[in-house]
Amino acid sequence: MSGIERFDQAAATWDLTDRRVLLVRAVAEAIASRVRLSPVLKVLDFGCGTGLVTLADLDAEDGSFHEDSAGVHHQGFPRDQVMAWLEETGFQEVQLETATTTRKGEKDYSVFLATARWA
Repeated sequence: MSGIERFDQAAATWDLTDRRVLLVRAVAEAIASRVRLSPVLKVLDFGCGTGLVTLADLDAEDGSFHEDSAGVHHQGFPRDQVMAWLEETGFQEVQLETATTTRKGEKDYSVFLATARWA
């Protein structure tokens, strides 16, 4: 099974688990507390998972988050690399901070939120 097929199959039920719904709610609250939402706001939705609400991704981790790493192309992102990508692309006022953490098994994983302004 290809990586795309694997993720398509997983997406069918991905948003049905309580842990993920709680994670999405926490990320949505983090966004609403940091960004003044308005009908004319334009948003780049990067790393949005299934699209239930944007999920901006895990901090770099040791690869233990995914039980089956087939088709997984990264283990989170280093914040300094995300900041560099945004700044190099022309974004200003780049801020990265922890939006929430999620527990999987016996381990906590931090989820970051990146906000920036297009120049």
